Amino acid sequence: MTIHSGLKETYEIRSLTKEEIPEALALIWDVFYEYVSPDYSEEGTETFRNCLHDEAYLAGIVFYGAFDGKTMTGAVGIRPERRHICFFFVNGKYHRKGIGTKLFQLMIQNYSGGPFTLNSSPYGLPFYENLGFAATDQEQIIDGIRFTPMKYTANTEKKICPCKRVNCLRYGDCTACMEYHHSSRRKPMTYCEKLERKAERRGKK
Repeated sequence: MTIHSGLKETYEIRSLTKEEIPEALALIWDVFYEYVSPDYSEEGTETFRNCLHDEAYLAGIVFYGAFDGKTMTGAVGIRPERRHICFFFVNGKYHRKGIGTKLFQLMIQNYSGGPFTLNSSPYGLPFYENLGFAATDQEQIIDGIRFTPMKYTANTEKKICPCKRVNCLRYGDCTACMEYHHSSRRKPMTYCEKLERKAERRGKK
């Protein structure tokens, strides 16, 4: 279990108990239906819904969750023996807060030695590319499910964030970091932007 703190938020990220899995599946369905299903046919949406109720399909999947207090805000499901991520969803109200990144970081710490694979929906592609996943084939459609096969390896991992605040919830998430700082009057620049500004000043001397 790990605790990640931002300036105003604290989230608990850990593996889920068997009793918590139904709540995770409900969250997964809600997020899928709102953000992913618009890109799917009715067949694809029904196929996905059936997976959430298929005990044979769910067997062997290990789930991790993120919590804001007692509220589950995100859930990831992985088949450890294949290092394949089956589910990766975060409540829309908590998007762009670094929760998905922290969930992924905790998971890969527990299953070192990748590579990790997943099948990305059209909606999820930018997020997975930002994490360091790369497409291994073109988009496919099977049983109405639109997906792009992707793989993450240590060689494709993003360079380590230079920021010193490693416990910040936004650490390593450039998009969330910039959104936070650019909306702040006290700290309008990110650490990386400050480094770039210093480099520019040195270049002009």
